[in-house]
Amino acid sequence: MSKRSRREKRREGGSSNGTAQPARSRSVDRNPQQVNGSMLRQAAEWMIGERSFDELKFHGNTKWTAPSLIFLAVLWVWSDHDTLTGAFAQARDLALNLVGSVAVTTYQGLSNALVSATPQLLPLVWARMQGLMQQHGGEYYRVSGWVPLAVDGSRVSVPRTSKNEEALCAPNHGRSKSAKGKAKKRRKAGKVQRQKSVLPPKPQIWITKIWHMGLRLTWCWKTGPSNSSERAHFAELLETQTFPEKTLFCADAGFVGYDLWQRISNKKHHFLIRVGANVRLLRHLADCREGHGVVYCWPDKAARKRQPPITLRLIEMRLGRTPIYLVTNVLDPELLSASDAKTMYELRWGIEKSQAYCVQRYTFPREGRSAYIGSRRIVASGTMVPAMPA
Repeated sequence: MSKRSRREKRREGGSSNGTAQPARSRSVDRNPQQVNGSMLRQAAEWMIGERSFDELKFHGNTKWTAPSLIFLAVLWVWSDHDTLTGAFAQARDLALNLVGSVAVTTYQGLSNALVSATPQLLPLVWARMQGLMQQHGGEYYRVSGWVPLAVDGSRVSVPRTSKNEEALCAPNHGRSKSAKGKAKKRRKAGKVQRQKSVLPPKPQIWITKIWHMGLRLTWCWKTGPSNSSERAHFAELLETQTFPEKTLFCADAGFVGYDLWQRISNKKHHFLIRVGANVRLLRHLADCREGHGVVYCWPDKAARKRQPPITLRLIEMRLGRTPIYLVTNVLDPELLSASDAKTMYELRWGIEKSQAYCVQRYTFPREGRSAYIGSRRIVASGTMVPAMPA
């Protein structure tokens, strides 16, 4: 039978083998936009989960529910509209089309709701996402038997408004001990003194993030003003968050120090951290454990306080031509081999890319200008600042 005759029989309701086929109705064809919207709604319902927020209690006049507010906030953040209010209008319309209702109807209402509800909502959202990672992460949830979590911090610029400068800028910028020490070293070296800027320091938000290296997903985070410490943020997250058994924190040379390492060990967690020349490690201490690669962190301050030394294992490796030195409190090479440590540290570079994307994607422009990624504007400037998680 020719191709032409087969086409004709199909149009008449038949098939190439003579069996009658029911005619396809155009009414069953679905709009791709409707299909995508349905899938997005189902994914949001699955990820947010109504039961995760059953015990939350808000003000008696509150009409929105926690899942509806989170869903609207996510749509707002995803919008590529030029302005914050325009992005909200787009998110509001999309929420109405997808679920038939919206948590709040104005941008100011969304901002106020996020400011008031974030302290209660954020821990529950983290717990829900972390639970889903464990349930559905499969072989990527644990790497070589460990839950691999990278830690890193970076700054994000915000509009130069009086409130932002008051809340986010260092009050003693240029007058701290470290700043005076650096200026003194420059004078002694005979270097030309840099001309001071007429403008005050740029307001920035410091974001310290914990990131799952196997799943490449954010675990939790902490924000603060521009003079925050990423180590202090990490120490606070250790105290306030619950981490799985056999968690291995991976970090660069910014997360060194006796106090931080002792805090991690006291929490029964483990770490793999890069060290440089600024870290003094000891060998062959009397009445202490000996072994291949065993070193000790015991600064003079800790020794004077009669605090015990921290026993560590030093791992030396090369990434390309660069020698890398890592320390870990996993002393048994069978639990964390040198090759596994190298794999972990290479995976840690994913958080650097994630942080760089976060800075580029959510950098707030100076007042009167807009931020761009390529040719697409992300957010517009103004006196109104989006609510940032605490």
